[in-house]
Amino acid sequence: MVVTATLCGMNNFAEIEDFCELQLDWLRKWIKAPNGTPTAQTFANIFALIDPKCFNDCLQAHLGQISGPLRDEIIAIDGKSLRDSHTVKQQPVHVVSAWAAKERLTLCQEHVAKKKNEISAIGRIPDLLDLEGDTVTIDTMEAQREFAEKIITKKGDSLFALKANQANLHKVAIDHFHIALRHLKLENAKGWSIHQDFTVGHDRKTLCILVATEQLDWMDPGIRNRWEGLRTLIIVENQRTEISGGERRRLEKRDYLTSLPADAPALRETIRAYWQIENSCRWILDTAFGEDANQTRAGNAE
Repeated sequence: MVVTATLCGMNNFAEIEDFCELQLDWLRKWIKAPNGTPTAQTFANIFALIDPKCFNDCLQAHLGQISGPLRDEIIAIDGKSLRDSHTVKQQPVHVVSAWAAKERLTLCQEHVAKKKNEISAIGRIPDLLDLEGDTVTIDTMEAQREFAEKIITKKGDSLFALKANQANLHKVAIDHFHIALRHLKLENAKGWSIHQDFTVGHDRKTLCILVATEQLDWMDPGIRNRWEGLRTLIIVENQRTEISGGERRRLEKRDYLTSLPADAPALRETIRAYWQIENSCRWILDTAFGEDANQTRAGNAE
């Protein structure tokens, strides 16, 4: 009853009770419900007692039955705090999700009490998924060497954003691209790949230039060997121009490392797919299901 009602947009147990009362004849096609619809308090009591891991396993098994095996999937992993789940004594619940970009499906979630525990939750996700043939993408703070090793061990590929949290590797990547972009004709250079595209939308124009290289012989082996399967470094430069209110320009650069080959157009699509977890998953959960506004905190009911 609760899963069906939630999928139909009900955001709390009172709404779930009303929904089930109205749809009781339909629900009785699948369950007996000899005593009619449970009250909102009964729903809350039951969910406060349910083992969340067991419940998550049941949902995963169900999704596995209806979706079938995933191959060549792009799996984006990201964390988000549920803003209204906090109390005076309790910080907001933090949820780490794995999102299949092509299937548009949440594969699994891990809950942690604090955002700073996010890395430990991410480390558990590869143990829950079959990653063979898939590419796992993660944003900056979660790019950890141990996680890369797990992905490679499970025959998957990785694509991680790279910033100051991996200071040595980030610095050598910046220096390498700085020299190469100034002194090489990259269009004809072996082991290099370039792609650019121009888009107009959301009141702005964006020119995106992506440069990828497999030429990593110059790297300090002590740095390179720390990353299992490291094959390619990437730099993405976005030149954004705001259309309204005068043409204001903004330049943004991001660096990535990956076990994938230096195929710039394919890497561009993989990076774009990562942001689906924000636009196609998080945004829908907030706007359609009111996830951020959910104040349920009793037991495991959150």
